[in-house]
Amino acid sequence: SPQFPTRAWFGIYVYAMTAVGILVYRIMLNENSARKLILITVAFWSIWSAMSYVHTAQDMNNLRTFNVKRDAYIEEQKELGNYDLELEKYYTTDKHAPPMDSADITENPEHWRNITFAMHYGLKSVKTKQ
Repeated sequence: SPQFPTRAWFGIYVYAMTAVGILVYRIMLNENSARKLILITVAFWSIWSAMSYVHTAQDMNNLRTFNVKRDAYIEEQKELGNYDLELEKYYTTDKHAPPMDSADITENPEHWRNITFAMHYGLKSVKTKQ
């Protein structure tokens, strides 16, 4: 890959935090101030890193809500006999999500994403709303 995906940093952060935690636990410092400084640093780093979990959880909840509404709309349209649909597309806001900067479906009904989406739902064709 010509670039390193942003989402791949997650594993590096986890291993780095684990290593720092082990080092802090193993180092027996004589001075309480140095020990407190290290513990404060580790606590700050942990909270800062946990913010990405919050953002990912929010994005996953938004995606779930969006998909529930879209699934209901698709089923409603299928019951009415409409098998060529124009749907809203979902953009993720999470920088760690694989489809970042791209939608789940496109404007082109012949795009492979749209074809597999239509096959999954038993539709003839799918494209995004203009």
